Amino acid sequence: MAATPEQLNELVNYLMSFADEMLTKSGEFYPFAAIVNTDGIVEARGAYDGVEHPQSIDILAILEEALRAEVARGEAIAVGLAVDVDIPPQFESPLPDGVRVGLETEGNSRLIYYPYELGKRGLFKKSAPKFAEPFAVETAPNLFVNLAN
Repeated sequence: MAATPEQLNELVNYLMSFADEMLTKSGEFYPFAAIVNTDGIVEARGAYDGVEHPQSIDILAILEEALRAEVARGEAIAVGLAVDVDIPPQFESPLPDGVRVGLETEGNSRLIYYPYELGKRGLFKKSAPKFAEPFAVETAPNLFVNLAN
């Protein structure tokens, strides 16, 4: 079963709200995820590998494996995975930094980039990121594959 456009929108809004919060507080974040469960409710997902300062790629791999398992068990109708990235130059983004949301449901897979720049920060001053217009790139499915097996 594929998620509705409204459910996908809610999923993206959840992910971007948390990404905005983390960028405001810390200026960066480790990958994190959320799913839309079979009841249509957005649920957060995170990962920890036991290392105090892990590599983002390691956290991303743990999340992808866990999300793939949830999809295979039929527990998720959509998944979203947020990563703090350098936007690839071929996309000609107005800003080099971005939040990349990998959004996937049955029959729909895309990466949505939200270019951003951080405001001036100080020891006690935190500022919210300023986001440019997002853009999407269709991709091959990564998590909703081989569901018939």
